[in-house]
Amino acid sequence: MIAQKKPKFNPPKPVHKLKWKIPESKLCAPVADANALVPQLKKLCKFIGGGEFVDAVNAKEFGENVFAYFILRTNKKTEEEQVLFEGYMLQEEDKLGFDVQSSFSFMEDLGKMGYQQVLSREIELWSFTLPAAIAANSLRVRLYSIADFGDFIEVSVPATNFASQKTDMEKRAGELLAKIGVKKDGIVPTDVTTLQMLSQQEQKQE
Repeated sequence: MIAQKKPKFNPPKPVHKLKWKIPESKLCAPVADANALVPQLKKLCKFIGGGEFVDAVNAKEFGENVFAYFILRTNKKTEEEQVLFEGYMLQEEDKLGFDVQSSFSFMEDLGKMGYQQVLSREIELWSFTLPAAIAANSLRVRLYSIADFGDFIEVSVPATNFASQKTDMEKRAGELLAKIGVKKDGIVPTDVTTLQMLSQQEQKQE
């Protein structure tokens, strides 16, 4: 009788959970024609929505090239206004001193809180998500066509407590950008609003 070998048991490798989350990060890149990319992205991602808007962008610097934004966004067609807060660069210990869920009450007091209007822009925007097995790991993708600035794609990599997940999400973001023809050396590790603001500041200095 031949003894059968017992199958080897390989226990799963422990996944180390970090005490503090690795913050959300963003990647953006210029594209030749945002409109032309919409059909391609609809095949690769889930389309969420879009529209044409006028933005009044108010910014505050919390550190060297670390910004938070309040954006008063007006829909061109409906004239509906909404206030958006964007502070992904901020660490959890940064104290904003207010409830970011509130909206118009802040617009009158932005100057007192250290915010200054830095941009007024007309944009066309398309929003997508790139789904993942774990919903929290889905990537947010946005296409921008900004008057007098250009067309851009922006990919948001969400915060996570797991370094391996962050690496995987960044890899997926890079693969998505490669599929639509964005070269690696064309990717900028920031968001479109910051890129536009810093570009505008450089032009003024020149």
